[in-house]
Parts: sequence; structure tokens; C-alpha cells
Amino acid sequence: MVYFYRLTCQECVETEEDLINALPQEVTVDGTAYPVQVVKINTRSGSNGDILQAFFQAYQVPEEDQMVPIVFTSQGYLAGYEDITASLLSQLDAGAGLDFQYPAS
Repeated sequence: MVYFYRLTCQECVETEEDLINALPQEVTVDGTAYPVQVVKINTRSGSNGDILQAFFQAYQVPEEDQMVPIVFTSQGYLAGYEDITASLLSQLDAGAGLDFQYPAS
């Protein structure tokens, strides 16, 4: 999965502390264990803002959800602290992290 954040975003700091840094090292989906891999991208560094825009476009993220923090999995996205902390673990356990593909640029 890919996690976009900003260093100056308090909601991002809380999301990272409360969930992202506490994710298990692996999840089991249909009896098979898979490593949890998180790519963290600071949107204020280099051309990372453009990368985030490519994700928004590829996932057809509505304008009201175009924010940080935001997590993208193979099955969709979760925008904001509440959505991420409420749903990410259960989605990973359901296989949302499998077969992830970066959007074509």
C-alpha cells in the first residue's frame, strides 16, 4: 500500500503514530501470510505532489477526498484519519493489499 502524508499535517502525524507505525509485519489472507509493505510518500518532497495527483486520477478520487493523509491499496483508497484508522486493518486482512499496481504515469 502507499501512504501519502505531510510533515506539517497533525492528522498525518496522528495517523502514523496510531496506526501506520503499529501495523503488523504480516497479514493472513485465505490462510496465506503476506508481508505488510507500506510505501510512505511525503507530498511536499520533490515531485511527490505530482505522484499523488496521478493516484487521485487513477483511483478517480472525488475532490472532497483529495487530502492527506490518504492510503491507497489494490482495492481503493482511505482518506483521512477516521477512515484510515477505522478500516485499514480489516481491509488488509481481506486482501486489499494484494496485487497492488502503481498507476501509469
